Amino acid sequence: MRAWRLKERLGYRLIADRLTELEIPTPSGKMGWSASTVYSLIGEKDKLLQYAGYSIWNRRNCQDEDGVVRRSTSEWVVTQEAHPAIISKEECEDLIALARQVDPQRKATKPISRFALSSGPMVCAHCGSRYAGAKRHGGDYYACGAHLYRRGAGCGRSWYIPKEQFETLIFEKLLSRLSDDNGDLSRWIDEVNQEIDAEWEKFAATSAERRKQIADLEKQMSNLLDLAASGTLVPEMEQKIKEISDVIARLKRLESVPRPSRVTVEEIRESRDTIVASFRSAKPGRRKAVLSQYVVRISVDSNARVVEAQLVDPRCPKKQRGSSELTDDPHIQFNGSPEGIRGNGHI
Repeated sequence: MRAWRLKERLGYRLIADRLTELEIPTPSGKMGWSASTVYSLIGEKDKLLQYAGYSIWNRRNCQDEDGVVRRSTSEWVVTQEAHPAIISKEECEDLIALARQVDPQRKATKPISRFALSSGPMVCAHCGSRYAGAKRHGGDYYACGAHLYRRGAGCGRSWYIPKEQFETLIFEKLLSRLSDDNGDLSRWIDEVNQEIDAEWEKFAATSAERRKQIADLEKQMSNLLDLAASGTLVPEMEQKIKEISDVIARLKRLESVPRPSRVTVEEIRESRDTIVASFRSAKPGRRKAVLSQYVVRISVDSNARVVEAQLVDPRCPKKQRGSSELTDDPHIQFNGSPEGIRGNGHI
């Protein structure tokens, strides 16, 4: 790759195509290369400096109370000749210079995509690539990343799914669970709250056993620490102390679990209003935020023209979402437009 870039001046896209044609697997083992994968190997400054024998500290993201903070290159701590180099310093500088020429458009912040499901839970059943948004014949579609970025390498047939039609079906499926019939809604709420109460009673009944386990383990821990203080601690004891400490921490977390929220009519109506408002909103961020709460996984089989969506039940209390899914009749008949869908698919 280095020679193709420096001597032949090939772009990342052409290098990716050549590697794919030669059937050379990517670092993750896939048989199709993308331009972004090539760039990550011979275009990123920190990696190139490491190839040239430099050691870099303080370059990675760190986590603080306000979230993720990215270190600028001015904050890097660079040490020369820290390990054997696999490229020369001159080659490193040339590759960095070329990357700057072709990559001026890279920004620290990216605009929110109008494709609410792209780069998320929507994946290809054949190659495992995420589905992404694409323009086709003047319309917006979802398509497998292998076809968009690696020319279909390692994947099945190409299938472009109309964005608006597909997202509409997802929203309709969610709204179908939020019935306007007060009688049906009240009956369902009563049944669910009875289940919640029953499960909590089972969990609470094991509290005394957990507290006894904690007391016994803490006694074991105290004995081991006494041995350590006397100077007779061996490596096996250190491992045992760590294991006991982990178990105690897990049991204490279980003891601090709050009672789950009961379902209320007001919360369900609030969920419905939120889903409807986000679907009608012109702001892509609102639609994406709502779908990220309810869509667990979408698997697309392009050969069979079948889509399976695993969704969270929108009637579930917010704190319990992720543990309740739409498992009964999770499919919807999907009739696509001729240019986007061939035949019928299902959600």
